[in-house]
Amino acid sequence: MKKLFALVAMVLAAGTMQAQMAIGEFSVTPKAGLTLASLTSQDNSKINVGIVAGAEAEYQVMDFLGVSAGLLYSQQGVSYDVPGTDKLNINYLNIPVLANFYVYKDLALKVGLQPGFRLTATKKTESGNVKTETDVKDGVEGFDLSIPMGASYEYRNFVLDARYNLGVTKILKGPNARSSRNSVFMITLGYRFNLNL
Repeated sequence: MKKLFALVAMVLAAGTMQAQMAIGEFSVTPKAGLTLASLTSQDNSKINVGIVAGAEAEYQVMDFLGVSAGLLYSQQGVSYDVPGTDKLNINYLNIPVLANFYVYKDLALKVGLQPGFRLTATKKTESGNVKTETDVKDGVEGFDLSIPMGASYEYRNFVLDARYNLGVTKILKGPNARSSRNSVFMITLGYRFNLNL
């Protein structure tokens, strides 16, 4: 958390901040990309690769500051590096709310809060040629809160965004469930539409 606060302080202190949009402008950016997800406190776990897609809307408050909110469908979960190739897939509807600090024209650092709502949760198991998929939604919490932080770069309205979502809330239910939290890196490519309202 100290590093996060130091990053925000550096951004606020930068004197050359400039944004692509003018103050008072509004934009919408549809986007899609990949998630590299896992859960903390899981033995023999490895990255679970999924997709993310949706859109984010941004309002330019000042030259150096924009605020945005979005709706993103995100495939998360965890894979296990053990015989049987178990995989826990958790699909979310995430709502990132971000402060976007423009440290240079077209380059933004961002941080915020992201509530997420579990849509589905399934466990996939492979044993020999037999593959099974089980609904485990009842064993996964319905709400997740994460802290997204990252950066984006815009070129001719194309926006490349990379961020890390640090999970705050426990994901698995039950008295014996470990204190597992989402740990998700995502990278997306979008196209910004500037709207004159």
